[in-house]
Amino acid sequence: MEMISTRYDSAVDVAKGTGMGNEAAELRGACEAVARLALLLTAQLEDRGLIDGPALTKQLRETAAALTFPGEHREPARRRLMTLADDLDQARGAR
Repeated sequence: MEMISTRYDSAVDVAKGTGMGNEAAELRGACEAVARLALLLTAQLEDRGLIDGPALTKQLRETAAALTFPGEHREPARRRLMTLADDLDQARGAR
């Protein structure tokens, strides 16, 4: 499985340019761990019939589209939510 956080390398590159290389690596690792946890838990709950996976991914996409908080973090958050929704859909198709 591809590392989820590699999709966000541009943010890490920016952080490295500011002398935050180690902190950026830690942040990327934390993002990777949380994303994998979300995917794993969602898959297990969906396989057990406890959640509606397609409804969840639809809601993730709607949430991403509706983000309104100000600042430079909105677009990265939107992209991450969309990517998680895509990854959940792909995982569902592979099971």
